[in-house]
Amino acid sequence: MNSPVFTSLIPVILFIAIGFYVGRRGWIRAESVKDLANLVFMVLTPALLFRTMSTVHIEDLNFGPVGIYFVAFGVVYAATLAVQGFNTLGAARALANTFSNTLMIGVPLVGLVFGDAGLVTLFTLI
Repeated sequence: MNSPVFTSLIPVILFIAIGFYVGRRGWIRAESVKDLANLVFMVLTPALLFRTMSTVHIEDLNFGPVGIYFVAFGVVYAATLAVQGFNTLGAARALANTFSNTLMIGVPLVGLVFGDAGLVTLFTLI
């Protein structure tokens, strides 16, 4: 079991399990969770995005994967609307179906499997 997907998922799953365990034990207060989330989303993630994209030139970017993503996005969004109905609930479900977790799980997985080159493609999408 030395596949890149499996070896990349193990650290992510372990961090999720550690976070769940720490939360259940009460080692981190509810107020601290908000502070930690703010640190990650407002400081660390933009810093990673800036560091990764600062060395990339626009002419070196490959927009093919981004185009494929948006085509798949449109198909899933339209199919969800067709099944759920063209109303606010259907639109909310379509958005939930198409808005993948590219940041919290996608960044660590892509970084572990594809390295900086994969992160450049992912951050081009983000």
